[in-house]
Amino acid sequence: MKHLLAAAAVLALSCATATAADRHAMTGLVLSVDAATHSVSVSCDAVPGVMPAMVMPFVVKDAALLKNVTPGAAIEFTVVIDGETSTVETLHVRRYESLELKPSEFKRLDFLSQLAAGEHARPLAPGQPVPDFTFTDQQRNAVTLSQLADKVVAVTFTYVRCPNPAYCFRLARNFSQTQRRFKERMGKDLVLLTIAIDPSLDQGAALADYAQTWTTDSAGWHFLTGSLADVKRVAGMFGVQFWQDEGQLTHSFHTAVIDRKGTLVANLDGNNFSAAQLGDLVGATLDPPLVDNDRVNVRERPTIAGPPGAIVRQTPDSLWVSLTPSKAIVITLKDKVVAPIANTSGFPNAFPRPNNIKVYEDSRIIVWDYTWTPGVPTPMHFHDKDVVVVYLGNGSLRSTTLDGKIVVNKWKPGDTVFNLRDRVHTETLVDGTLRAIITELK
Repeated sequence: MKHLLAAAAVLALSCATATAADRHAMTGLVLSVDAATHSVSVSCDAVPGVMPAMVMPFVVKDAALLKNVTPGAAIEFTVVIDGETSTVETLHVRRYESLELKPSEFKRLDFLSQLAAGEHARPLAPGQPVPDFTFTDQQRNAVTLSQLADKVVAVTFTYVRCPNPAYCFRLARNFSQTQRRFKERMGKDLVLLTIAIDPSLDQGAALADYAQTWTTDSAGWHFLTGSLADVKRVAGMFGVQFWQDEGQLTHSFHTAVIDRKGTLVANLDGNNFSAAQLGDLVGATLDPPLVDNDRVNVRERPTIAGPPGAIVRQTPDSLWVSLTPSKAIVITLKDKVVAPIANTSGFPNAFPRPNNIKVYEDSRIIVWDYTWTPGVPTPMHFHDKDVVVVYLGNGSLRSTTLDGKIVVNKWKPGDTVFNLRDRVHTETLVDGTLRAIITELK
């Protein structure tokens, strides 16, 4: 989050010094895509004279630009900064090319890779569940993917006797730096899997010695081997091909990130991403935001909290709402300011209203604690402010707009939504019990 605030400051400085719209060519690794809000979060490479490498969210001018853009994609894009707004004007996915290979070598590797790809099933796409597999690690223990449920898993492949330090060594170094970055969460929340692609030799003592050069944490980072058939099957799931070529194994490069539900989040092609970018992707998967737009970032965080709904911490740019005694919803405010809108609807503003309690107010937010009464509709009301709603309890809420459109949503504790202003509706709790902490953004 510090990166996001720093990014906002960088863009604000650029805007302040610009007399007209500025355009900046940028590159980076996609962390997440939100088609509904036409937005993308990117681990950006540094832009000399403008900003250091950092994570930034962007709004894309044309939603069509996000077609076929998935987490893990390397992109190049143009950001237009005009006054208080910044948007992505152009965006292209960059095809992987190894910077270490001579052009003739790359063409040969690419040709061989395409031939090998034709012999394998199509790799998994982001969003698909990853089929189960079992291998043996450097401690000769069985490791099964399904047994790592509720953990984020990163997977890459290695050739222990790889002669080029730009290939397998770089991928192992990326994992080593990821291990250091998340050392407190290794084995508990995050597991790294490095699968050896030459099981005839990369096993037993050879694999254990290789693992020892990179880590002493066998619970958090497993170096795996198995039958050649199983290795090929799993490698093919991620688009990795390998074959004998002039006495050595030639292989393609992929690094995959799998979420806590066993779903493929991203499949990074090649080796020309940085360890920091891999770490940003892993971090985003470990702690995905509940909401992330140009006004707020909302995440669930472990903390020493209080009873549900208690405001356990406030800072000038964040609010911590207790969910359980050990968990809170953290609302971090961004720097975007919107002009007030007048209520011309003929209906009262959403707040204050009966049965609500104002629990906090400062120059940027107003926080309300509200409990719905079963079967009793709220007065038809107008929302003049954007709101973040953190639901507490279990219940179904029916929302009816002025033109009669009805939507019923079932909420459970911790569900969090961002609702835009300039809306008129009424709500009725149709079952269960429901309370919410509602933060209005000024």
